[in-house]
Amino acid sequence: MTDYAFGTGQAADLYVDQNLGADPSRFLPPGARPAGSQVLSGIEYTLFRDDVLDRRRVAPRPLARPARVLAVFGGTDPYGAAPVVVPAILATGRPVEVTAVAATADLAHRLSRLPVDPAELQIVPPTPELAELAQEADIVVSAAGSSVWEFLCLGVPTALVCVVDNQVDGYRHATELGVATPLGHLETFDPGVASARLADLLDSADLRQRQARAGQALVDGKGRDRVAEALLALVNA
Repeated sequence: MTDYAFGTGQAADLYVDQNLGADPSRFLPPGARPAGSQVLSGIEYTLFRDDVLDRRRVAPRPLARPARVLAVFGGTDPYGAAPVVVPAILATGRPVEVTAVAATADLAHRLSRLPVDPAELQIVPPTPELAELAQEADIVVSAAGSSVWEFLCLGVPTALVCVVDNQVDGYRHATELGVATPLGHLETFDPGVASARLADLLDSADLRQRQARAGQALVDGKGRDRVAEALLALVNA
């Protein structure tokens, strides 16, 4: 399993890069890998757990009132994105109920000190039930990591913040294709711009539906079948 350039220095019979826009010729040209090896590269090879596939939406649904927003920035949120981005969600001026995943006790404390109505913000610890939280949300605000592919597969309209350099490619591809709303980079985060873009996403049923349908068309959830077939073909060769 590789992640753009990460992991490509290893010798393998089968390389899998499940990222959107992954280009095997960029990091794994034929001369840089063992003879006869195979590369599966791109979003069509994304691997999903059953709990994601079982919750895949059939069609976009109407916005709840207040809108349910899930904010999650990785399992550890090492750069402290949650306390920076969550205020921008709350500042849209739209009725929202935000569930914010706080990766550490310090982040939970910082979120708890935000001057908001307690009904608007629920703070939860990291959970293995992320797919369930996302499926229940109207929109997700997320770091641009690998969880994004799950949100697209689920059919949940998603807005992204690029938190760290290794997310730049995924952030750019997803936002340029229109399957996610760009909120900017954490180091230069502009709360006003982010709030305006989130307000547009919350206000426009058409935008949410187009984004959700485009995301599911791009991420069909069959990646693990394709990878398993390729692996079996190697074993049986």
